[in-house]
Amino acid sequence: MIDQAQRNPVTTILAVGAIAAFAADLTGRSITHLVLVPALFESQPWALLTTIFPPGGPLHLLFNLYWIWPFGCAIESRLGSARYAVLAAACAAVSMGSEVLVGNTASGLSGVVYG
Repeated sequence: MIDQAQRNPVTTILAVGAIAAFAADLTGRSITHLVLVPALFESQPWALLTTIFPPGGPLHLLFNLYWIWPFGCAIESRLGSARYAVLAAACAAVSMGSEVLVGNTASGLSGVVYG
């Protein structure tokens, strides 16, 4: 698994980022700087991408990790890390932006997984 993580750094970053955000929230650390708040978008545009990291709960995290690891590794191996990073960022921006536009709170890797 370590070898696979080294061969797929973008997928590893996505998975570890989600775990780290969940752990930070679980231990009482603020993760509000990661979450997309529509009213603050102009001053925090990075949140369009970072809002993929905080999951909606433990089951949401497990489900996302269950799917991001095999799919992400397979796609990253075929596309290469740079193109996969662009694809993941595009999926994150479109899915999270769409969620916010329809009035929902957006969080988690689901948009990247489904994209």
